Amino acid sequence: MTQLLDPGGARTSAVWAQFEELCVRAYLAARTVAEPIVATVALMASSGLPCYSRGHPVENLRKRFHLEMTDRQAAVFMRATIADAYQKWTTGFYDYIQALQNRIPY
Repeated sequence: MTQLLDPGGARTSAVWAQFEELCVRAYLAARTVAEPIVATVALMASSGLPCYSRGHPVENLRKRFHLEMTDRQAAVFMRATIADAYQKWTTGFYDYIQALQNRIPY
């Protein structure tokens, strides 16, 4: 995806800036309805689905919204998260696993 949004790899294209801005806006919008999202997910906690079988998934989901942060802090956090994920080996490895397991090309 980064090759499409940012072909030069410099993260300076208008398309890359728009992608980053939309990701931040989406994150901030999701935070406004974080509790209903968490409550909906919590309804499935006793479903027996494998995604609920380890750790504390509902609590971890709530933490991902960082509701203790102001909107400005959350925007900075999301921009840092995007920068951290850019061409990270784990992202590429995830794409590889998806290709193998689900035949999703990468």
